[in-house]
Amino acid sequence: MARPREIHTKDDVPLVEIAEQTQNLINYFNDADRPFRDLFVEEVDQQTFLQEIEAEPGEWEKLAEGEFPGTTRAQDDDYMQMTIRTQEYGRSLGFTQKFLENSTSDHVLKQVQNVLEEGMETEDRIIHDVIFNGIADGTEDVWFDVPDHGDYGFTRSHSHTFADTEELFGDTNAHSHLDHVEEAADDLYHHGWNGDKVLLGSLDFKRGIRNELEGHNFHIPMATGMRSSDIRDLTVNPRGVSILTTPYLTGDEFYIIDVGENPVKEYIDREMQITRPTGGPAVEPGQIINSHATMDFGVSMTNPLGAVHFEGTNTNYS
Repeated sequence: MARPREIHTKDDVPLVEIAEQTQNLINYFNDADRPFRDLFVEEVDQQTFLQEIEAEPGEWEKLAEGEFPGTTRAQDDDYMQMTIRTQEYGRSLGFTQKFLENSTSDHVLKQVQNVLEEGMETEDRIIHDVIFNGIADGTEDVWFDVPDHGDYGFTRSHSHTFADTEELFGDTNAHSHLDHVEEAADDLYHHGWNGDKVLLGSLDFKRGIRNELEGHNFHIPMATGMRSSDIRDLTVNPRGVSILTTPYLTGDEFYIIDVGENPVKEYIDREMQITRPTGGPAVEPGQIINSHATMDFGVSMTNPLGAVHFEGTNTNYS
């Protein structure tokens, strides 16, 4: 029989047990694999970045007998830097005393799971927004000096955004969906970045790719559904670019991200926790009442040239 001062759920589960199971779910969320996030984002342990975009390897200098190479690192040691800004996010668990006493333990824990899933949705949306808004479009200089590569030379106002087919190809001819993918990806290859590349496109763009690859058996998954499997094991890979669809795009617009270069960085100031109403982690069972789940992190496009944006405002497909 329950003691009078203890709070129990409708099916007589004590609050202390609900608190323990809630913390177990929080730990699961913080420790779970995130293939979608890991595909686009590299977690880092510092907020401030020095200039990290490397030029192509230089040649060794010829040395005379007894001579030593000079000690140099770059033209100067005054490196530019940027800082990832963090933001706290939160969602109430809705655990009033009345709710706990009138609900079964399964219903209470289902509420916790719903809040955690909303946290994952929030994280996914923020990653999308950072990619969509972080690509260099030439309107302002990128924060680092862009190194030249091979015969290509770049300024800090170099743009990776293309309005339409004519701007992407430099001609008025019609081009296939696959040609658009390859041409856009070349703007990443010409920096010497040869790692894995992923395209985020609309359902319409997916259909265009599917029609051009008719006769081949493949699946193009939705990016927001990829939370348990490596995306690159599940998608078609034409011209070396993995294709994903996203609900946040329509029409002919698409993005290509060089995930091999990890242009998106995430700094986690505080993992998800249960926070009591007065602030600070809820460490006692009674503190779970009127508590909320919070997390504090920041995501930044540290390399604005690590992706390409095709706006698709006037697309000429062949």
